[in-house]
Amino acid sequence: MKNDRETPELLRDTQVFLRVDTVSLDEGVPRPICLDDSERTGLLRSGWNLVSDVNLEQQSEFVGLAADIVSSYVANNNLQVAELPGLIASVHASLSALGQPAAPVIEESRATPAQIRKSVTPDHLISFLDGKPYRSLKRHLTSQGMTPAEYRQKFGLPHDYPMVAASYAAQRSALAKSLGLGQRRRDAAAAQAAEAEAAAPEPTPAPAAPEAPAEKPAPRRRSRKAAAE
Repeated sequence: MKNDRETPELLRDTQVFLRVDTVSLDEGVPRPICLDDSERTGLLRSGWNLVSDVNLEQQSEFVGLAADIVSSYVANNNLQVAELPGLIASVHASLSALGQPAAPVIEESRATPAQIRKSVTPDHLISFLDGKPYRSLKRHLTSQGMTPAEYRQKFGLPHDYPMVAASYAAQRSALAKSLGLGQRRRDAAAAQAAEAEAAAPEPTPAPAAPEAPAEKPAPRRRSRKAAAE
């Protein structure tokens, strides 16, 4: 099986170019081509990928391994000729990725005690998400798809970390009192309690226990003298 279609995508470079003119299980071997500056520029503009001589040896090993893997796969599976270039590119990319360093693990940014203290001011709370001040963090967190509990956990904040600035909370409390909201709630609660008490049935007195019958006096015994008479 042979693929006459050129595959202009393989490796990256600046001096040596690797190209597969034909792909075959037996003879499809990448061929190095030395390029001058003008040829290299033209190929780059045409979308061809070049590879540096520094990584040439390693990339050549990857190409050889990719060819072996593809050969083994095609020998045991039905594959269309048009699918070979994509298979080769996929196998080579996977092999190349094995030689790359692992991506660093990004740890959750936990705030220091000093940062936590500075984030709480009488008038504002400084968000650890964008560094901006807010009188209340609840709406800000909702816009970011977070809950207060998730926000505290993400940045290592204490469970009692406030979500509303102290001055703003005091203003809201004073406004509620001026509107009589607190008194209304207390009056409503008292009215509900009175209604519940009035609606409750009066307790039924327990029936009195029946009095025990009086005991009859025991018969008096007759004396022996009276019995003899």
